[in-house]
Order: sequence, then C-alpha cells, then structure tokens
Amino acid sequence: MTNEDSSQLIPIASADDPRVGHFADLKGAARLRDQGLFIAEGSRLVDQLLSSSFEPHSLLVEERIARDYQGMVPPGTILYVATKDLIESLVGFRFHRGVLACAHRQASPPLSAVVAEPGRQTLVVCLGVQDPVNLGTIIRTSLALGADAILLGEGAPDPFSRRVLRASMGAVLKLPVATMERVEAGLEEVRRGDFELVATVVGPEAVPLDRFARPARMALLLGSEGTGLGEEWIAMADHRVTIPIAERCESLNVAIAAGIFLHHCRAK
Repeated sequence: MTNEDSSQLIPIASADDPRVGHFADLKGAARLRDQGLFIAEGSRLVDQLLSSSFEPHSLLVEERIARDYQGMVPPGTILYVATKDLIESLVGFRFHRGVLACAHRQASPPLSAVVAEPGRQTLVVCLGVQDPVNLGTIIRTSLALGADAILLGEGAPDPFSRRVLRASMGAVLKLPVATMERVEAGLEEVRRGDFELVATVVGPEAVPLDRFARPARMALLLGSEGTGLGEEWIAMADHRVTIPIAERCESLNVAIAAGIFLHHCRAK
C-alpha cells in the first residue's frame, strides 16, 4: 500500500505538483465535469460532503487543520497538505476556508425514478434558470421547505459547479437533481406520475397565491430570470399561480419567488 492509499498526510511543496491538478484554477474548472469530479470549498461544505453518499477523491488542507481531517475521511482518501499561500496560488484566488475536497459525481437519477418514488409530493422544475447563484438558492430553499427533488431543463447551470454548490450551502448533496433532456416529454412523464403542473407566472389571469390550494402531488414550474416561463410550458400547466405584488414593482427574483411559493404550498 502506498502513502497515497493510506490517508496519510502528503505534503505539497509546489502549485505545479500534478497530484493536486484537480484543484488548479478553480474559476475555470469546467473541465472537472468531464472528468466526473467536482470541488467543495470550505469546512462547512467539505464536512457535509464527508457525511453524504458522495465519494471523496482527495482533500487539500491547510497545515493548521490537516490532522483534524485525517480522522474524518474514509479510508483511502488522499490528504494533501499545503500552506495557505500555496493553496491560493493553486486555486487562483484568495482563500480563507482552510480546506477543499475533490469528489466523484454520481449519475443523475433518471426522471422515471424521481417521479415513481413513493411518498414524493413536491417537485421543483427549473425551466430557463440560468444564474448559478439563483439555482443554488432554489435548491437550498427547496430542501428547507420540504421539496422532494429538483428537475432541470436544457441549458441549466451545472448543479455541481462551485457557484451553485456554494449558494446551495451543500443542499445539492442531499436533494435529488435530475435533468430533462427533452422538456416537453419530461413534463408529460411527470404528469403521468400523477403530479399536477403548477406554472408560476406574473399577471392578472393567474390565481393569486393566497387563494391557491395545492394538489396532493405538485410540480412547481419556475421560469427564467429575464422572461419567466415560456408560453409553451404555461400552456401545458394544470394551474397558473401568481404572487400579488405592489404595482411599482415589476417582478420578483426567481429564487425569492420560489421560496414564497414553496412556503405557501408546503405539504402538510
């Protein structure tokens, strides 16, 4: 057994060391998705990762807290140790959180399995949400308010990108996230699972949220930041619901709106 297989602390003396290449230039780390990996930053996210079902590949830890993590990681996890300055040089920005983890992604659950899971009552469907922080906030809010899964349409941000992961505060590690390759077919499959489609819209033609009684199984459809839900998805919906707001305000941020809808519709 080598040192790297025994969870021993492995010192790193250069940012050019290829063993820590996964942690390099994190602002441009889209390459990790193609490798089936993602990065968690900071003790809060790393601790959640280590207690989740996701398998860590390696950790990069500041010297001052290295031994704390030596007893926390699963056997065989690689533990690299470096100075704060070296870590900052490697990741490409100022870093004060002490630890990063590289972990293996899990396969996205098939939509059929998400819909068929017994006991699920609330799905949150993001159709056009493009900002990673908004998506992360929606995932965090969905977990907090009892949603059972997140469904993503085409072109959504990577749910395991650093910005989504940070904004979700680790919720993406706990809540199933599935991608619909073809939205229309995906929504039809959701409906066949006895979920009613609830379109969130702005306008007087919709039912005000305070008068809306949620169905037993609900898929809440959220649209893009700029234009909201597409007309084709509104046309497919079983319900159209709106949040009454002051006339001087045009609309709400999609993540804020998601929280209001979910709080009102929280399954009892």
